[in-house]
Amino acid sequence: DEYSDDRFTIFKEYDEPKVVEKKAVDPDMGYLGPEFGDKAGEIKEKLEELARQEPEAFEADKVIVEVEDEAFSIPSEKANFSVEKTKEHGEQILPHVVEPSFGIGRIVYTVLAHAYGEEQVEDGERTVMHLSDRVAPTEVAVFPLMDKEGLGEKAREVADKLRSEGLSVKYDDTGNIGRRYRRQDEVGTPYCVTVDYETLEEEPETVTVRDRDSMDQKRVEIEDLAEHLK
Repeated sequence: DEYSDDRFTIFKEYDEPKVVEKKAVDPDMGYLGPEFGDKAGEIKEKLEELARQEPEAFEADKVIVEVEDEAFSIPSEKANFSVEKTKEHGEQILPHVVEPSFGIGRIVYTVLAHAYGEEQVEDGERTVMHLSDRVAPTEVAVFPLMDKEGLGEKAREVADKLRSEGLSVKYDDTGNIGRRYRRQDEVGTPYCVTVDYETLEEEPETVTVRDRDSMDQKRVEIEDLAEHLK
């Protein structure tokens, strides 16, 4: 590494030694220095690069290299091009690390950050987690409008029915109805179901279903409620 001076390669041994040709140059700096001055070092590097990439260029009497868009001609004999055969037992390679596992935490944090929102509504600002129905911890919250006059009992009955249908249900009868909505918005519950006086009076029985994202509300028959929420 150019900053730490550490090597991050490993030596990989061949099954059998290989004979390889090493193409190199040993430029005559006694010639390059006086001839090209402060460009001599860069010309030497270009010659070394050319030896690796285009060794046939040294078959001509002169070799042309470019430094900063300027062409320089060097006699091939001054480049001292050579090909040596050497036996190699392996090579230095940069290993690739495959990480087959990862922490679930970073995925959860990413999902939560993506779902989090703060929105202006008529009565102020609300915090909401726009979680997909598939990942929301609670699929539906059930409230009685007030925990009296049979509303609480009916709401618990609705909650139990939804649980029996395989839904994850949160029952909440604390605080006013607006506060309960906000609490469920904050934890990403997609739907809230409210049992009110109309529930007890209507036939067939209906409840109010509130959508978390749009905050729209509509009446749904209790018998069709689980299917509507799935």
